[in-house]
Amino acid sequence: MLGNDGNAAITHLTRESGGALTPQFAAPEQITGGTITTATDVYALGVLLYLILTGQHPAGPGPHSPATLVKAIVDTEPTRCSDSVTTSADKAAAEKRGATPDKLHRQLRGDLDTILAKALKKSPDERYPSVTAFRDDLRRYLKHQPISARPDSLPYRAAKFIRRNRIAFGAATLALIAILGSSGFAIYQARMAQQRFQDVRKLAHTLVFDLHDEIAKLEGSTKAREMMVRTALEYLDHLARNAGGDLELQREIAAAYMKIGDAEGYPTKANLGRTADALASYGKAGEMYRRIAARDTTYLPDLARFYESYAGLVRFTHNYRQAKAISQTGIKALDRIHLHQPLEGQLEIDYLHAWCTLGDIDEDLDQFHDSLADYTRCRELATNRLARKRDTQGLLLLVHADERVGTSAASLGLLDQSLRAFDEEEAALTELLAAEPHNPTLHRRLAILHHYRSDVYYSDLEPSLGDRARGLESAKRYLEVAGEMFRSDPTNTSAQFSRAVATYQVSFYLCESDPFTAERMAAKSVQMFDTMLASGKPDYLTTSRRVRALLHLGEAQLRARHLAEARMTANSALEAERPISAKNGTEWDDEHKVLVQILTLMGEISVADGEYRTAESQLQEARQEAIQIAQSEEVSAVIPLANVERALEDAYSRQHRTEDARACYERLNNLWQRFPESNQYVDLQRRSGKLMLATIH
Repeated sequence: MLGNDGNAAITHLTRESGGALTPQFAAPEQITGGTITTATDVYALGVLLYLILTGQHPAGPGPHSPATLVKAIVDTEPTRCSDSVTTSADKAAAEKRGATPDKLHRQLRGDLDTILAKALKKSPDERYPSVTAFRDDLRRYLKHQPISARPDSLPYRAAKFIRRNRIAFGAATLALIAILGSSGFAIYQARMAQQRFQDVRKLAHTLVFDLHDEIAKLEGSTKAREMMVRTALEYLDHLARNAGGDLELQREIAAAYMKIGDAEGYPTKANLGRTADALASYGKAGEMYRRIAARDTTYLPDLARFYESYAGLVRFTHNYRQAKAISQTGIKALDRIHLHQPLEGQLEIDYLHAWCTLGDIDEDLDQFHDSLADYTRCRELATNRLARKRDTQGLLLLVHADERVGTSAASLGLLDQSLRAFDEEEAALTELLAAEPHNPTLHRRLAILHHYRSDVYYSDLEPSLGDRARGLESAKRYLEVAGEMFRSDPTNTSAQFSRAVATYQVSFYLCESDPFTAERMAAKSVQMFDTMLASGKPDYLTTSRRVRALLHLGEAQLRARHLAEARMTANSALEAERPISAKNGTEWDDEHKVLVQILTLMGEISVADGEYRTAESQLQEARQEAIQIAQSEEVSAVIPLANVERALEDAYSRQHRTEDARACYERLNNLWQRFPESNQYVDLQRRSGKLMLATIH
């Protein structure tokens, strides 16, 4: 029996463990001063799984004082897991996951109850002998195979055989296993015995590299990954300090830091929106990779993969030049390998990824001819590989290459080529989704595909066909997929972001045909971004896209003739955009384009209100900004200036200033003569400009 001084017991427990330890995960033998073994880890993992499944501690519903908690751990047998799913909080959690409490109760009853009961035995000898044995029984449960914790019998095996062939309850439980296993990191950090170092290392490798990837494929898994991140970071930091000269262990740790960085804030993956934390984790990984590659060149491929992924992350912080330098360093590492051996297998894939990443960054820098050449090369290599081996990895490579060929071709005005690339990408995505219908990464790729395709049909900042109706059709598909992503995992920052962008995108296309609906949708998008920012995610992408949502809200309010509201919205957008667009360099041209859009909108609002002098001043400011952007040789760089010239022409025509209006169209026509290459978009603009000029008398 435990004495009355529960706090003293906890103090003793913490001291004996060699570091900080959470009392709620302590096993009875830790509290009573017994021998600490692997069975102690099993108990703590059982507590965590019990908490996840029922929402309460095995000691019963809290709150618990330290004294009552440690007393319950030693003296009180836990309620069976299935009998604990009764509280209103549990019911709400179950319903949120799409399961009724009764259904959840049935799912927990039986083998899962038996597994947990064995893990939570008071006597260490009665528990699972190792974490691996505990994990294996959970895996048997997922596969509807007989578990070791239940006595064997012919009827039992027959029932398991029948259950094995039903639709599994596996996705949710697999996520729980992963969370369960990841908590072993915290236990390890608190109390690592040297004689068990290699066992824990092997288990950690399975958890981080095998289960992490499986969790990432599950809908609604972001919270599970958050728990994994929280505990795994403590483990990794401690293990890194004890890696010594073991290069292979350092390699494992570096790769794990990258996995953690992905979950923390890699924008193209399901993440927690903590970009700064992701950069810090990647920084730790990079230090290790460079160190081990300098000591042994066999680790050069790992270093090259790190650079490629790191460049992608830095790219999303808007530091394109640094990202390009990192990407080129990674390619140099692969070229160095190629001097001594052919790039086959994974190295071939790494090389493809590296060139695609470089193409991404060239595109960000508005170097579209370079990016299209990079992507075209990447696509050719991906197609050749897929012809030899048609697998998931090859299809993913083709999806990425097709997407980027599509965006680069569109930026150059090669609109038919762009749409063909997007059609090929959608075909590959459809094939992938047939095999993995619930993979959130694939759904995100599909959403982005619809986003890019809508821009090709109609855009005010990029070359497009001018087909607003088809643009709306694709934008609605974008919103549909983004909405499904959000509903399946509301905590996923990528899903939140995509839904908010898709909402203002649909608003943009509705602006002319249904301005009132467009106004409501744009306002909703602004609220979504405000919610994201309020939750502590003030990264560049969220902040800058909120400005775009405000811009589209102002445009809708103008079309709805809500001029006072439109002016207030435009002023808010301008106030938020000026600090962003104040940064210099071609990598910030997109933000300068947005600034031009806002100033143009303000001028249009003034025109609609009859304030022509104010309108001319605002539009002339927009024109000066646009002229600076138009110094680039790229087609898309001219579009903001063309938009301003059209707005100025409208303002002059309303005042019957015919000569000034004609001068606007003459300048507009001259813009398109700068491009000697004939392409679909430029040809459309030239024909349209001549037609408009002919209408000015």
